[in-house]
Amino acid sequence: MRVIRLALAAALALAGPAHGAGCSGAAGNDVCETARSGPAPAAVAASAAGKARAQSKRAPGSRKVHPAIDEMVSAIEARQSAGPRSAGRPAAPEGGGDLSGVFVRVDASGAIQVHVLLTEFTEANVAGLEALGLRVELTLPRRRLVQGWLPAGAVGAVAALDCVRAVKPPGYPVRSGAGVVTTAGDSILGAAAARSAFGVTGAGVKVGVISDGVDHLASSVQTGDLPPDVAVVKAGSGDEGTAMLEIVHDLAPGAPLAFYGPSTDAEMVVAIETLAAVGSRVAVDDLGLFTVPKFEDGMVAEAIRSFATDGRVYVSAAGNQAQQHYRSPYNRLTGQDFPSSEWPGVHNYAPGALDIGNTLVVPPSCVLSVVLQWNNPFGAASDDFDLFIGRSSDLAILAASTAAQTGTQDPLEFAAFKNTTGAPLAVFVAVSEFHLESPPASLLLDYFALVDCVDNPGLQYVTAAESLTGNHALEEAMPVAAVSAASPSVAEAYSSQGPATISFPQPEARNVPVLTAVDCVATETGALGFAGFPFCGTSASAPHVAGIAALLIEAAPTLWSEQLRQILSETATDLGPPGFDFTYGFGRVDAFAALEFTLSAPHVGLGLSLGAQSVAPGDTVQVALFEANAGAATTQDLYLGVIPPPAVSVSLGCPGGDALVLLADGFTRQVVVCLSTSSPQAFAPLFKGLAVPAALPPTPVWGFSFAWTLGIPPGGYTFVTFSTPPGAFADGRVDPGDITAVAVGSLEASP
Repeated sequence: MRVIRLALAAALALAGPAHGAGCSGAAGNDVCETARSGPAPAAVAASAAGKARAQSKRAPGSRKVHPAIDEMVSAIEARQSAGPRSAGRPAAPEGGGDLSGVFVRVDASGAIQVHVLLTEFTEANVAGLEALGLRVELTLPRRRLVQGWLPAGAVGAVAALDCVRAVKPPGYPVRSGAGVVTTAGDSILGAAAARSAFGVTGAGVKVGVISDGVDHLASSVQTGDLPPDVAVVKAGSGDEGTAMLEIVHDLAPGAPLAFYGPSTDAEMVVAIETLAAVGSRVAVDDLGLFTVPKFEDGMVAEAIRSFATDGRVYVSAAGNQAQQHYRSPYNRLTGQDFPSSEWPGVHNYAPGALDIGNTLVVPPSCVLSVVLQWNNPFGAASDDFDLFIGRSSDLAILAASTAAQTGTQDPLEFAAFKNTTGAPLAVFVAVSEFHLESPPASLLLDYFALVDCVDNPGLQYVTAAESLTGNHALEEAMPVAAVSAASPSVAEAYSSQGPATISFPQPEARNVPVLTAVDCVATETGALGFAGFPFCGTSASAPHVAGIAALLIEAAPTLWSEQLRQILSETATDLGPPGFDFTYGFGRVDAFAALEFTLSAPHVGLGLSLGAQSVAPGDTVQVALFEANAGAATTQDLYLGVIPPPAVSVSLGCPGGDALVLLADGFTRQVVVCLSTSSPQAFAPLFKGLAVPAALPPTPVWGFSFAWTLGIPPGGYTFVTFSTPPGAFADGRVDPGDITAVAVGSLEASP
């Protein structure tokens, strides 16, 4: 997600007629696209093409092979059938490597890179694919997925196999945008001060970086900006990875480094799992995957969640798509017949008005890529939308995506268009309805419109919220927003914003991004001209957090993953509105504050597990107590009690129905106190003076079980455990700080 800045003011002034005033949110060069007044001749031709697309969508064979693969097969076959060029004309490249596009890749032999999804993953099924010519690159057996290169002529034969569920393109990642050069973030984020004050360097804490590539790694090693022993698992292509490694090394110069440059979403899973296998305690990526699920967690999100356990930390770039994103409930408009009468409805961008296109300007020689998703489950989409890129001047269709969704496909459409006119071109994005099973009002449309040469394509209708990609839309990914090093309290306009609202398996709004760090910083690889200089975008902010995480883990190596994320969040410098917000998360990360918090005072946490939520006579109740400490060693008194139903409380001598039955002195006695009237001096601990080590991960303190016997009154029973400094209640008061941690659990007892 590299940020590229171009001065487009003059070009935009030439973009076309300014007649967008009737559109809500319209800017000076926006056009209100409508087909109702009668399509232009080019649109009539597009309408005929639309009917052909509709017939193709209804064909039985369209359900296994993705139409983008089908189109590439046709292009390769057309080239092969054309034969040698005549004299005086240049020969076409052999194979079809030059046919590769944004969403489908072809190698020099004419083979297409594909994902083959199997009904069952077996060695025999994979061998059957290889027998038909598939060159297997990798397999994900749990996902029943095989990635490889398939000759165009073999696509039909592979799809015809009973064991094959689908043949589709992989998802391709997009970058999020101590030596000669040191990032300004080292001082702004308190890392330099933390290293000096606490004597940490990240020593022994391996950090794995996932990005595009490390083409000029040797140059940064030669200048001392990277150590000579970076473990490059796969080099990839490009140098944003080199720049990210330099930032990590600046902040955590003692941390061993590893790198993996994946080329597809499936290989992203392999990269994450490989970095874990080679011992990385921290991983950071800056790769946006726009075709992975947006309304649920896909395989990359699940791999990230798996990594971010057992004391490991995952960090990701939140993305640079705040100005390149649109999301809206489907606003159904009929009677437009766009692109033809085969499509009964089209999305109206302007409630109360009429506008079927989201206008933007594509500069000369630039590529517009649009990826649309909606809230159907992946692999089970039954609502069928299609995506069109049109020319605003005459509604001519320039690119389209019309995959069939009949109940077994993905809710996904993607299209790309390159402006070869030599001048800025006003285009629009339209979403048309081919067939619906769900009520229109229940559907959400979500798409990214990415122009490869600008960070802000000037979309007429923009939704900054929800602009994180699906692989970063979870708290465990710890997505990082960006503020400029020159103005480190103001969010970059392009920095992606939350929340991340998913629909499956159940609706959930996630609090992302989690943290903020600086971008637009210097790196040596940038100074040498191999990467952006300065290095801007959340690609630059994320590795700062990764380096700080390495310092924190060195200082407190036994902290578990949730504790590490919590410390970084709670010690961040708040920006924007007070508390968490969807622009800055918890705020700008502060390395010094995080280490000071961890090393200067105890931070006790408790856990309570009951093993069940309901109980009946004769059942056994399993009780487990856990303790954790994110800070210095301490000694605590630990209490455990049960709050019974009000009627039971009264029978125990608490007329207010507020009895607390404390299990005291190592389970040797019970003490009943009435919460509203008893002095805290009457509270009796389960354990006195319990030693709690520094940097303690969640550790079992005590576990026991008991039988729920006949005669115990039914109702709700609340178990509570809490800790205090030794003798905290001796003065008969509960003062601030007396209770250092608390955890509760409840059971519903039946007669």
